[in-house]
This record gives sequence, structure tokens and C-alpha cells, in this order.
Amino acid sequence: MSTEPEKRQVRIVSRTTGEVRLSEPMPVQSPNQQAGNASPADTVLVETAVPVEAAPVLLPIAEPPAAPAAMPEVATASELNKPAKAPKPSKPKLVIESFEQFIEHAYSNRRGQPVKLERRLQDTLAKQPELDEAVMGRLLRLINGDTMLRVPRQLLLASKEITGLPKLRGALVEVVKTAMLHHPAFEPAGVKAAMQNLPGSQPAEAMVAVAGYEPAAVESKEPLKPTELKELRRNAVQLLAVWFALHRGLGLDDLANLLFHVLWEPAQRELDDDTERLRALTDIEDLAGTGVAAQRFRQQLADARRDRESALRETAALKQQVAGLQSQRDLAHAQVEERTAELEALRVSSAQELAALRDAHNTGRMQQGHEFESLRGRLIQRLEECIEMLDTGLNALRKEAPTPRVSVMTQRAEVVLDALRSELINLKKG
Repeated sequence: MSTEPEKRQVRIVSRTTGEVRLSEPMPVQSPNQQAGNASPADTVLVETAVPVEAAPVLLPIAEPPAAPAAMPEVATASELNKPAKAPKPSKPKLVIESFEQFIEHAYSNRRGQPVKLERRLQDTLAKQPELDEAVMGRLLRLINGDTMLRVPRQLLLASKEITGLPKLRGALVEVVKTAMLHHPAFEPAGVKAAMQNLPGSQPAEAMVAVAGYEPAAVESKEPLKPTELKELRRNAVQLLAVWFALHRGLGLDDLANLLFHVLWEPAQRELDDDTERLRALTDIEDLAGTGVAAQRFRQQLADARRDRESALRETAALKQQVAGLQSQRDLAHAQVEERTAELEALRVSSAQELAALRDAHNTGRMQQGHEFESLRGRLIQRLEECIEMLDTGLNALRKEAPTPRVSVMTQRAEVVLDALRSELINLKKG
């Protein structure tokens, strides 16, 4: 059995060039002894030793030699000499047993992180959700301390997840409402009216008022920085948007449109050039929120296109109907004109016939009048003659001496009878 000590090689990485090489074969030594074989500019990497079978080979840093499956992690010699770090003591888990503790926990970290309400915690908080004046006074100090309004929106969103526990949900909403009404950003009467859903209140006007909030100057406090004021306005608008979604029934499309006009569109107007717009577009961190907004706008665009196509089809159909109605109108107009012309011709002919009848009537009337007058004159003359003849004959009969002249009367009577018969015959003939 050979007594020669076993020789092994280790990898040496140059700090200046990054080059990786294998050291000269050396007996197995401690890590401190191995570090003495490397130059000051090199870092010795201790690995599982490899028996010397070939001359040292320089390997590029991009392709280091593959390590065996059982090879431990590579470490520097200095790291091997460091004592092992003691594990950090784990923090005790917070146990929430009351609604007050839950609100205090939510306000303990005012960075606006989501608030989780598991079902077991909901059941625990639902046992006593009411808050007396003393507890509410303590919580009010926490609420007033959140001047940036980072927490109320998360509490309001957590209340939406509560089902079957109306008292707990109402208590949580009441805390958020108190936070909103005690913050000066929600002091305008129009904002409060919109929060209470009063008749005539407009959510859009309320959100515009909150987005334009200007804090009053206070001598004892430093004014908010521009970035802080921008964050406060954004938090207030988003909180009011969630409030409208839960208490006024606004859908995602309505909220997206309101947030676009109040927050997003004014913010993009502040960008000066395409470089800033590109930076803003690629600096988006909340991918889910951006995706929701983009999806709603895309859906609205698709709906608008579908409505436009439907409107175009309806317009084409209406145009066809209008064209058909115009044809019917033109036909009816032509028929009316034709009937009008016929009526006009009938009126003219009727007027002519009426005039002819009137002339004929007048002529006949004049002729009848003339004939009547002629007949009247002739009858009068005839009657006068008959009367005279009868009178003569009657006088002859009245004479007593020597004898009445009956022959005269007879002659006269015959003449009168003949004359009357002749006139009667003339009258019958017309």
C-alpha cells in the first residue's frame, strides 16, 4: 500500500479577469492551506477533489467543468472559515380576537396592502362587531393618522368578501365611511351627496371634485410634496370609485370610464413626448389592474363596433324602406295629379254645362214669360170681347118692348162659346 499523500486539484477564479483555471496537483490540505497556493488576485474555490490524471487545463468562464451530482456548493475559502449563522427567531403569529384588533392590524401598516378576511376570522369578528364610543375614539386616532388614505379602500374591498354576516359587513363599511367623512378631501357637499346617493347627485362630478382636492395650509404642518399630493388624490378617487361600485351599483365599464376621465387621461396629458409615454407604458407594475381596464375598454370598443355594424345594417334597411316609400309617394303624387287634372276637367265641363243650362233656363224663362204675357193678353182681350158680347146679348134680353131680342142673345152666346172653345183648345196644345 502506497504511503504517498493523495493529490487533488481545485478551481481558481481570477477576480480581475474572471478566468477559471485548475491549480497544480497538491496534497489534500485544509481550506486555509489551499488558499496559500493561490495568488492574491485569485479566489480559491474549494470543491470535491479530483485525482490527478491529466495536466492542468485552462477552462473558459462561460463553460466551467460539470460538477458531479454529489458535489457540494462552491464557496470561497473565506466563506468556509466564517462561523455558521444562527437562525433568526420566528416572529410570534398575531392572533386577532376582536373587531378592534382587526382594524388596528389593518392600520398598523399604512402601505395600502390588501386586507384578507378568511372565513374563520369573519366568524370571530362577527361575534361582537359593534364598536362603543371609547373604542371608536381610539380607532379614530388611527383613522386620522392615515392622511394618505391608503387603508380605507382595502377595508372596503374586504367588506365585499363578507357574505352572510350583514352586521360585520355594516360595521366595516361604517369604519370606512367614518374615515371618508373625517378626511377633508370628501368635505364638499356634492361629494357627500353622491356618497349618500341623494337625488340629483352625480358620481362624475364628485370624483372630479375629489381629484382636484387642494389641502388647506396649516402653519404647524409642512405642506404635502407634489408626489404625496398626487398619491393622496389618487387614493381618494380610487376609494370613492369602490364606494360607488358597492353603494351605487356602478359596473366595471362605468368605473373604468370615470377613472379614465378623472385620473388616467389627465395623467397622460402631463407627458411631454413619446419617450415619456413609452417609459410610462413600460413602467406599469400593476399588470392585473391594467389588464382589467384595457379589457373593459377593448370590450367597449368591440361593443361599439358591433353596435355600429348593427346601426349600419339598420340604416341600410331604413334607406331601402325610405326608397320604397319615396317610390310609393311619387306614384301616389302622380295619381293625385292625374285625379286633380280629371277633377279640374270635370269642374270646367260642369261649369260650362251649368252655364249652358243657366242660359237655356234664362232663355226658356224669357220665352215662357213672353208666351205667358202673350197668352194673358190674348185671354184678356178674348174675355173682354166675350164679356162685351154677352153684355150686349143680355141687354137685348132685358128689353121688354115690343119683345125681347132672343136671337141677338143666341147669336152672341154662340160666338162667345166658339171663342172660349178655341182658347181652351189652344191652352191644351200648349
